[in-house]
Amino acid sequence: MRLQKNKSFDYIFLGSSRVENSVVSNLIEEKTGKTSINLAMQGSNLSDIHFIQKLLKSYNINYKKIFIQLDGAFYTPNDFSIIVNYESAPFINENIEISNFFKLSNAQQFWECKNIPFYKYIYFSSKLGFREFAASLFSIEKHQFSKGKGYFPLKNSFKKTKLDFDQPINKNCFLDSIVNFNKSNKFNCVFYTSPFRINSKNELNKLNQLVSKLPMSHNFSTILQNDNYFQDNYHLNHKGALIFTSILIEKLKL
Repeated sequence: MRLQKNKSFDYIFLGSSRVENSVVSNLIEEKTGKTSINLAMQGSNLSDIHFIQKLLKSYNINYKKIFIQLDGAFYTPNDFSIIVNYESAPFINENIEISNFFKLSNAQQFWECKNIPFYKYIYFSSKLGFREFAASLFSIEKHQFSKGKGYFPLKNSFKKTKLDFDQPINKNCFLDSIVNFNKSNKFNCVFYTSPFRINSKNELNKLNQLVSKLPMSHNFSTILQNDNYFQDNYHLNHKGALIFTSILIEKLKL
């Protein structure tokens, strides 16, 4: 995101790995002639998505329309992603939004990470240390991100996993924060739900109960039901991502 400062896009996509691995930015640009970027992050919760929205504004990253993927799982709990937390740690003193987010998501370690040199690298040593060094030395992640404009394909064949739709449906305060943020800034936001590979009628019933709690979203949760399009029951593979992106282009009139 720091590399996108002051840039403008027609479409931006936010969400978890179910966006990062399912929305093919290059295909959108090829088919529509519109600029597109996928800024989803693995494990993102609604709290993280709201934070990323604030960063877009802070970095002056402009867009005509933003698409946010919602899952029923986002209703429980009002939580923060571990990945987004440690990914933001190195920049805690660079940006007020990052500092505020880190204070909210990791209050116990906030003062030390913000004020003690190198403490954040020690605290997140298993996550940052060599990973950050290698990434900066070889620019591996930067190259992969730029090549796919944020889309990272999954290329393994389908492996069946159990879908967990048993969480209690609680109200998530960050969904309201996202909606209010869009309204107050007059941002054009579209919510949608990505496909799952359903194993049984019982899972389908539970999924429908969850999706019914998201009346503002476009429901694509069951639009693809072929094993060949999935890596597991939560994530599309590259073949499925290409098909799903084409569906988004048509259904959302990109």
